Amino acid sequence: MKKLFTLLFSAIVFVAQAQINLGLVGKFYFTLGSKDNEVNIDHSLYDGLTGFSNPTPTADRFGNANHAYYFNGSAAFYYYNTSSPQTPDFFDLNNMDAVSFSVWVKPDANSLTSNRCILARWNSDPFKEQFLLELTNSANTLVAIRVVNANGDYDTTSYATGQWHHIVFTYNKNDNNRHKIYVNGALKYNQTFTGVYANSSSNTPFLIGLRSNGFNGFLGAIDDINIYNKALTDAEVTCLYNEPDPTTTSPVTLGVTLSASPTSVCVGNPVTLTATPSGAVANYSWDAGNGNPAITSTTATATATPTFSSTYTVKVTDASGCYGAMASVVVPVYDLPLPTIVQNANTLNTQTFSSYQWRLNGNDINGATAQNYTATQNGSYTVRVTDANGCSNTSAAVNVTVSSLSEVADFSSVIFPNPTSNVLHIDCSEDIQAIEVADVTGRIIIAENNLSTRNLQLATSILAEATYFIHIKTTTGKTAVKSFAKQ
Repeated sequence: MKKLFTLLFSAIVFVAQAQINLGLVGKFYFTLGSKDNEVNIDHSLYDGLTGFSNPTPTADRFGNANHAYYFNGSAAFYYYNTSSPQTPDFFDLNNMDAVSFSVWVKPDANSLTSNRCILARWNSDPFKEQFLLELTNSANTLVAIRVVNANGDYDTTSYATGQWHHIVFTYNKNDNNRHKIYVNGALKYNQTFTGVYANSSSNTPFLIGLRSNGFNGFLGAIDDINIYNKALTDAEVTCLYNEPDPTTTSPVTLGVTLSASPTSVCVGNPVTLTATPSGAVANYSWDAGNGNPAITSTTATATATPTFSSTYTVKVTDASGCYGAMASVVVPVYDLPLPTIVQNANTLNTQTFSSYQWRLNGNDINGATAQNYTATQNGSYTVRVTDANGCSNTSAAVNVTVSSLSEVADFSSVIFPNPTSNVLHIDCSEDIQAIEVADVTGRIIIAENNLSTRNLQLATSILAEATYFIHIKTTTGKTAVKSFAKQ
C-alpha cells in the first residue's frame, strides 16, 4: 500500500550556508527513547500533549532499538510555553530568514484511513496557520501552500508504507519564494509561489505527530527531525539522506578559529588571515563579504587588502563535504591621515597627529619631528605624519624660498624672466663658478661647472612645465638658491 504527504506553508526567507551541521537551529534525535539529548531544545517547553498519550520508543531506520518514537494516531509531542504562550523564534516562519525541515518517517500500512500529520504549527483560525506536513490518504501526494484559507500549489508523488522515508522541505525567499520537496534524497517538487501567505501567531504551538486541533494523528514512527535557518542545497539533502548509523560510526567533529594579523589595518595595507582547524578538516573556502575582492585561497591562510572595515569568514569541511564548521573575524580598516602644510613666512605647520617627520627635497630632516618646523633652506618641504591608529601619510609639497638665505653680504643675484620659457638670465655681483637646477623632489636636472662669469644665459627648453630651484655658487664659495617656473 502507499501513503502520501501534504505540506502547507507560510512566509519564510533564505540565507545561504553550507554543510548539514551549519545553520541547524533545532534537532530532535529521539535517541534511546529520551528527549534529553536534543539540540537547542528547551525541555521546559517540550513534553507530551495534555489529553493525548505519549509516543513510545521504537527502532530507528538502522534497526537500533529505542532510537525513534512510535505514534499511535492519538499521541503527540508539543513544543510550547504554556505559562507564557510563545513558540521559539526558529518555529516562527514569518520571522525567519530561511527554513528547512528534515524528518524521517515510517508510516504504518493501515494509515490510509486518514491524513496523518508529521509536523505542524496549525490553528483552526486560518490567519494563524503556519505550516502542516502530513501524509495523505488520497491517491497522490498533495503539496499545498497555505494562502489564508485556500490551497495553493500542488504536486503528486507516492511512496510505500511500512518503510522509512526521508522528507525535506525548503523555502528560499531570495529565489522568488521557491519551495522544494525532497523524498529519499530526490527532488520531487521545485516551484516558485507568488500568493499571500497566512499570518503567523506566536500562540500556535509546534506539534510533532498531531495537528493542534487534535485531528490527523500520525500512525507510525518518526525520527531525526532537523530544523535549519537556511534552505538546504541538493548536496546537503543527499548528505542527510546518506547519514550513517550513529551507533556504529564515530561522529564527525570539526572546529575552526580565525585570526587576523595585524588585527587592524590602514587603507591599502594587506592583512593575513589564518584558520586554525581541529578535527579531520579537508577543505577551506573563504568569504570576503560584499564589496571586497574575492579570496581564492583554498588553504588555511589567505591574504586580503580591505578598503573598509570587513568581516572575513572561513568555512571548513571534511572530505565528504557533508560536515563543516565556520569562523569569522572582523578587521577594522582606518582611513589614512590627510596632513596639509600651512606656511607663515619661514614657519611651517600641520594639523595635530601622533608623530611627525619633516622632509626637505624628499629627505628626512634630522630632528624635525614636531608639529611645526622653521625652514632654514630653500627647497621643497613635506611632512609625513602618523595618527593614533598607526596610519601614515605624506602631505603635498610646499616650495619655500627663505629670503635671508637668498642673498649673502656683498653678493647679489638676479634671475629673469620668471616664469621663463626657453632662456633664463642669471646676473650676479660676483663670478659664478657653478649652477644646478633641481625639481621639487631635489632631483638635479641641469648642472654646469667652471663657468667664471657674472652673466649667464641658461637654456630651459628641455625642462617640463613645473617649479624648479636654481642653486648658484660663486668662485669665492658664496651660494644662493632661487625658485623659478617653467611655462
